[in-house]
Amino acid sequence: MTEPAHPRLTFFFPAFNEEENVAETVRRAIGEIGLLVDGSIEVLIVDDGSTDRTPELADALAADDPRVRVHHQENRGYGGALRAGFANAAGGLICFSDGDLQFDLREMSRLLSRLEDPAAKAVNAVIGYRIKRRDPPHRIFIAKSYNAIVSVLFGLRVRDIDCAMKLFR
Repeated sequence: MTEPAHPRLTFFFPAFNEEENVAETVRRAIGEIGLLVDGSIEVLIVDDGSTDRTPELADALAADDPRVRVHHQENRGYGGALRAGFANAAGGLICFSDGDLQFDLREMSRLLSRLEDPAAKAVNAVIGYRIKRRDPPHRIFIAKSYNAIVSVLFGLRVRDIDCAMKLFR
């Protein structure tokens, strides 16, 4: 399989000590998100200074499949990994999620259909949201408060601003 010069979509995920999940996340991304874009996908693993076998496993995945790339960096935290993912993405569409399999990547079809809806030409981002959070009550309260603040300050109608499943044009 040859790597598309300009993939239609880049899916990236920050990976910090995700040796148990990195291969399955890549497999699901190619198998589930890749189908949505007729295989024109790039999977970018952002290794954020992992100290386990994540870098080695990520490199092996990239060596086996030209659609997979790895960006290694020193540990810069979640925000630094997200910035690196956006900076290194080659796709016309960019989506990300966490690398710990907490999100069902099949749900990306809903985000993609919203972004590509002809009636929504001005839409440049679609943000997923968690329906059944398994967080303790205080975390849910904090998240709802933060969402309300973001809504008031920026006029955004977002259900779950912290949801780590987003798609951008």
